[in-house]
Amino acid sequence: MSSETNKQFVRESLQRLEAASLRIRPDLDRELIVTRFIVSIADSYDGDEFANYISGEAREGTNAFDLLMLWSLAGETAAFDGFDDIGEILPRLSSLDDEQLSDLLEAHSFSIFENAMEICIVDEHAPGDYLPQHVGELESLACGDFVVQSVTELHLQDRLIGHVVLADGHSGDIEISDEKRPDLTPFFEAMNALVAHLGKGRFVVALSDNDEALIAVYLRPHEEPAFRGWAERQYCAGGLFPVVDWFE
Repeated sequence: MSSETNKQFVRESLQRLEAASLRIRPDLDRELIVTRFIVSIADSYDGDEFANYISGEAREGTNAFDLLMLWSLAGETAAFDGFDDIGEILPRLSSLDDEQLSDLLEAHSFSIFENAMEICIVDEHAPGDYLPQHVGELESLACGDFVVQSVTELHLQDRLIGHVVLADGHSGDIEISDEKRPDLTPFFEAMNALVAHLGKGRFVVALSDNDEALIAVYLRPHEEPAFRGWAERQYCAGGLFPVVDWFE
């Protein structure tokens, strides 16, 4: 974990994600982000295996590694739980008291991105809470481009019906299947239709490798070309399936 070669490889991946229009929160410590990622995958490798893995990625091309970084850093992590060696990896943190260190690690334990977030699609919510939570998550990714005034949710047979009203008076309906792991495509299509009149941005989804979560990304018009190019490179690296759903 203290290998400078490993850290530099992660730093370079972060730079590529930024170049792809994934905005890293400016209040976060870049080196602690690097440490978070390495710590989060350390249990998957023994000894020099991580260095060998990185060496292989460097030879094969870095696109698949960037996707791994996105999936790892757009969600919550428990990597820092019970981790006592942070001061050894980042000596300047050894001067913090326990409360300061706890607050710092907590701030770095959620999505590091302003405009990308892992969203759990599993419905384990109280009645009426599923769509409001996800609308609120998308609102936060837009960083003030639109403000949600209200969200209501009704159960109708095997459907969830939502009505969203923006602060500017525009409103729209959302309808998705009422099941444990619903297809959220209609949800994202409805949200994009609702905010389209603003001309400020839209949502895309980076597809996950499981059926319980996805990564929602909010892109402003000038950010789309760079992200699209990045996504196409991921597709070529994976070779099997597209990694982004554009809702076009």
